[in-house]
Amino acid sequence: DWHILRDSNNYRPYVTPPYFRSDWLNEVWGLFDDGDDFIFCYMGPKGTWTPFHSDVYESFSWSANVIGTKKWHIYPPGGENRFKNAKTKDVKYDYAHPGVKDVDYYEVIQQAGEVIFIPSGWHHVVWNLVRHLCDVVRHWWGK
Repeated sequence: DWHILRDSNNYRPYVTPPYFRSDWLNEVWGLFDDGDDFIFCYMGPKGTWTPFHSDVYESFSWSANVIGTKKWHIYPPGGENRFKNAKTKDVKYDYAHPGVKDVDYYEVIQQAGEVIFIPSGWHHVVWNLVRHLCDVVRHWWGK
C-alpha cells in the first residue's frame, strides 16, 4: 500500500471529486497525528490480486481505476459465511469451496477511468487483468 498523499509532501497528485470529500475516518485518524492515513495507491502487474476481505473498520470505500483493467467479485454481507472454516471461523476465499456456487455475488470488470463504490461490510476480491502502472486511489469512510 503506497500512501500516495502522505508520501507526496506538498505535492497533490489528484484532486478528490466533491462527492467523495466527506471522509470522517481520515479526519478522525488525523487527530492522532502519527502521520498515517487510509488513502492508498495500489500497483500491480497482470495476474496480481487483492485477497478476499472487507474494508478496514467496516468502512465503505470508493476505488478509482487510473490505468489497466480489474475484475472484482463483490459479496453482500453474509456471503462471506460460505467461505468460513467451520472449526476456526477463518474466512478464506476459495473458488473451489463446495458452497461457493450457491453464493450470490457481483462480478464487475472495471476499466481505466471508472470508479467503483464498495458498501460497508461487503467482502471482495480483486484481480489485475492487464499490465499497468498505478490502478487505485482509495479512500475509506465509516458506516
